[in-house]
Amino acid sequence: MDLESAARHVPGELPGPGGWASLGLIYENGQDLPSASPNATSDTTRWRRIARYAIPAKFRRTAGSQPEVILGGPAHTLDLQAFQTFLYNCAADARFTPDNVMAAIAKVHQFSWTESLVYRFLIIPGVKTGLATQKAAYAWQQSRPPQGKGRTDTFNPTKFNVFHLPEDNTIGTVDLPQVWNQQPRVGMNLHWDGNNNNITERNFAAAMAIGATPKNSHLGQFQAGDGFSAWLTASAIPVSHPEGRSRPR
Repeated sequence: MDLESAARHVPGELPGPGGWASLGLIYENGQDLPSASPNATSDTTRWRRIARYAIPAKFRRTAGSQPEVILGGPAHTLDLQAFQTFLYNCAADARFTPDNVMAAIAKVHQFSWTESLVYRFLIIPGVKTGLATQKAAYAWQQSRPPQGKGRTDTFNPTKFNVFHLPEDNTIGTVDLPQVWNQQPRVGMNLHWDGNNNNITERNFAAAMAIGATPKNSHLGQFQAGDGFSAWLTASAIPVSHPEGRSRPR
């Protein structure tokens, strides 16, 4: 199910009115999709670009100025846990069937014969099963306080879902930071326990946490001197750039 058809198909599962905006996703300039989200024709290059700049944030330079969107910001409006819950509820809903989901998508996208088979027999059943599996794996979240907007639990998912450590009732909720302005952190003891003072290695470890591997990543981008590495260590003063978003300089 694409973003907009999901929001329209089960609107009662969203935390409030406004579609995806009720989860804190940012819309700009009358766009149909949230900022930095892929569309139906996106390819892997587009996905990598989204992952590179991370989630956008919105800010004002002065109290009276118009809001601006900046990529890689602290995502202070995003309720990531509510977003998870919405997806879990969608997959558990009796209306989440290949017929219903494909009918919703067909209003905005015409399936090819091959696409229709892949969606009907692979993608939609796989999404339903995968979200049910993830909901069970993240059941520990229900015994913690709600994470709220702009916050997430950083290490418990790794402890419980990767290392399969026993439940310990710890709370690891922290603010979602911006990805740039890392220069002041160069040489610091990083991570929650200060176990790494190499910011390049720390950045790659953070990327691994969301699925990066040596095979699917451009390792040179994590090295000092690369344009992307320089972008990460740049100051937090945003200016516009050719992709139509903001970046630090």
